[in-house]
Amino acid sequence: MNTLRCFHFGAALLIMASSVTLVGCPWLIGPTAEFTVDRTTGPAPLEVQFTDQSTAGLLPIQSWQWDFGDSASATVQDPAHTYATPGTYSVSLSVRTLLERGEITKTDFINVTAGEGEGEGEGEGEGEGEGEGEGEGEGEGEGEGEGEGEGEGEGEGEGEGEGEGEGEGEGEGEGEIAILTVGLAEGNVGETVEAPVSLRNGPNKASLVVFRVDYDKTKLEFVRVDVGGAAEAAAKQAAAYVPNSGSVNFIVWGLNTNSIDSGEILRASFKILSGTTNEVLSLTASNASLADATGQGIQVALAHGQIRINGGG
Repeated sequence: MNTLRCFHFGAALLIMASSVTLVGCPWLIGPTAEFTVDRTTGPAPLEVQFTDQSTAGLLPIQSWQWDFGDSASATVQDPAHTYATPGTYSVSLSVRTLLERGEITKTDFINVTAGEGEGEGEGEGEGEGEGEGEGEGEGEGEGEGEGEGEGEGEGEGEGEGEGEGEGEGEGEGEGEIAILTVGLAEGNVGETVEAPVSLRNGPNKASLVVFRVDYDKTKLEFVRVDVGGAAEAAAKQAAAYVPNSGSVNFIVWGLNTNSIDSGEILRASFKILSGTTNEVLSLTASNASLADATGQGIQVALAHGQIRINGGG
C-alpha cells in the first residue's frame, strides 16, 4: 500500500498517492450546522434575521435548508423571516457538502407575542363600500370576450407536444439514476479478500463519488482500498477513512473534472477474522454522494455487497 501524504489547504484535500488509506484526517467529518439570530422574542409581526455560522469539513458547504417552524422554509445562507402569528417556534438548519450533511434544531427558539394593536379597529370598515361597487359593470363586461377567447387556442395547443414529447427520452434514460454496487467476494477465515465496487452512470456521469460501507467488525477487518479501472482511466484516486471499527468511508476523486465511465471504481479489501463455512457477511452501502464535473449532485441507488466464507475457522 502506498504511503499517505495529504495536505489540507482550506477546503481542499490534496492526496499525493494513487491508492491510500487515510488515517487521522478529521476534515472528512462534517459539516457542523450552527446559526445565530438578531432577536428571539418580540410582538407579531416579528422579523428575524438568521445568520449561518456552520463550519465545513473537507469540501465547502453547498446548500442550506431552513425550517422556521411555522410551515415556512428557505434555502439561502442567511435568510430573514417574518413570523405573523403569536406562538413559540422551533428552528432547524440542515447544511450539506458533497460528502456529508449537518443538522441542528433549536427547540422553542423563537417566541412571538401578541401585537400591541392586534384587533384594533376590527369591524371599523368591515362593510365599507360593500354595496357601493358590488355589481359595478356587472352587465357591462361580464361576458366580454367570452365567446371571443374562451376557448382560444383550446384545440390549437391543448395537447401541444403531447405526442411529441410525452415519452421523450424514455428510452434514453429519463427517470434513470446512477447505481453504485458493492460486489461479492469469497475466501477462507484468515484470508484477505477484495470486494469490487462498480458504478453504472445515469444520464449524467459522475466525477466524484463518496459513500460508506458498514460491516460486522467481529468478523471482518478493513485492510485497504485500491482504485478501480474505470476511475483510474479518468485519472481519479481512491481513498478510505475509517471513523470507527465496523464502518469505512470511501471517496473516489481527482484534481480534475474528468467524468468516470461506468465500470469498477474501486476494490475494498477486508480480512476475514472469523465465521463458519458458507456464512455470508454483509457489506451495507449508505450515505452516497455523487457529483458531476460541474459539481451538481447526482441521484444514486445503492446495491449492497457480501463476503462468503468458504472455510470456517
